[in-house]
Amino acid sequence: MSKEEIDNLITIQKVDGALLTNSHGIYRITRKDIGLLKLHSGQIMIADPLVRYRAEDFARKALAVTVKPGIYSVEVYLADSSDDCFLAFAGIRFRNNTPVAFLPARTAYDQEHKRKPPFRYVVEDCRTGFMDADVFHAICALPRYACVDNMLDFDDTEDEVFQCAVGSSEDGELTAALVTVRKSGVYYWYWGIDCNNEACCLIADFFTYQ
Repeated sequence: MSKEEIDNLITIQKVDGALLTNSHGIYRITRKDIGLLKLHSGQIMIADPLVRYRAEDFARKALAVTVKPGIYSVEVYLADSSDDCFLAFAGIRFRNNTPVAFLPARTAYDQEHKRKPPFRYVVEDCRTGFMDADVFHAICALPRYACVDNMLDFDDTEDEVFQCAVGSSEDGELTAALVTVRKSGVYYWYWGIDCNNEACCLIADFFTYQ
């Protein structure tokens, strides 16, 4: 990780409304909660919840580190200037402790093949998200004619510009977070580590290398 990456991640955790700089200029970064994500298994998938992946895609989408099953807050950070506004960071909060360090998040595939950082995550069609492994498997098991939109409802989002929301199944048992970035490309995800050496958050950086 570069010093710029670390500084940005630490700053947005400590100050809401902080000013950060990337290649496009200076932006004010503000935080917003978008909903609660239920993790049944505790294994987090980084994937677009509206795409039907194949079961064999699991290892490339599943993070190698798991968390305690539970219900956690999903938050986004918006970058705003006088003439521009876009999604800068997005993440899941596991506890309220402030992270003191950040570690690159790697997938099960990265771990199995002993890959070294940087661990890159491709975002296609400007859309990605977070979900539990159980949701991923449920989507893979849908009949060929079924549409994911019918299983997960994201219509409750109030943010039409950024299209960031937590959607759920009709019974509320399956949830997934959907976030839309400004452009498709390669981005980076990090575990925030607190003073107890435990993961307190997972965050994606869509800002530093815009």
